[in-house]
Formats: sequence, structure tokens, C-alpha cells
Amino acid sequence: MSTWPEYSVAALRRGNFISATSLIRAQVFREVQFDESLLTGWEDWDFFLSLAERGYGGVRIDEPLFRYRKHETGDRLSDRMVEAGNKRKTRLAIMRRHLRLFGVPTYAHYWGHHMKESLKGRANRSGRQRSDAEGVT
Repeated sequence: MSTWPEYSVAALRRGNFISATSLIRAQVFREVQFDESLLTGWEDWDFFLSLAERGYGGVRIDEPLFRYRKHETGDRLSDRMVEAGNKRKTRLAIMRRHLRLFGVPTYAHYWGHHMKESLKGRANRSGRQRSDAEGVT
């Protein structure tokens, strides 16, 4: 039995749960362009949101159709997204691109959260810099 959830737009709005190795018809790729310029490691989530906006859905096939392994070097783009600020910025950019799915209130709420966390991070960094400059540990 699979641990992957069934397809739903609501789940997709929370985050990407669809494998980048999904089976998608060539006709769909011709109709909905995959934006390779994002280079965030989250291009697939952006693409799947674009599909949802155009009414495409998905079906989970509850059997393994491929094998995937991750090298320990951590050289995937998504591995570089570990820093919370990078994740928040990227999520906001994708939400802005897909406002029809997320809605302005949800985007505004998340933007406010991002700003609060960013300001908190800046205050912590400037406090550390001030302490380092003063020789305080």
C-alpha cells in the first residue's frame, strides 16, 4: 500500500506531493509549458499547479513504476532549499504565480508570515553581529 496521498488540488496547494517522474501525456506538455527558468528545485510543483489551474488532475498508481536514489553529496537544487528563508521566498513566488488557486487572502496571510519571520531573522543576525563586534559572547 502506498504512503503517497490521492491527488487533490487542496493537497497540492499545501505542497508538492507528486513525483517529478510522473507519467504525463506529451500533448499536456505541449499545452502547458514547464518553466525551466525557475531553477529552485520546485519547478515541478509550479508545473503541477499550472496543470491544476487548467483543469488537469491525477490518479495515483499504487505500484512502483521506477526506482529513485539520492546521492549523499546533496547536490540537488532542492537540497539547497534547506534554509527556511529560501523556502518561504520560493513558496511566495510560486503562490503569486498561481493566485487563482491560492487566492489573495491565503497569499497575503503567507506573505505576512514570511515578513514576520524575515524581520525576526534580520534582528537575530544584527544582534549577533553587534555582539561579535563588541566582543560579547
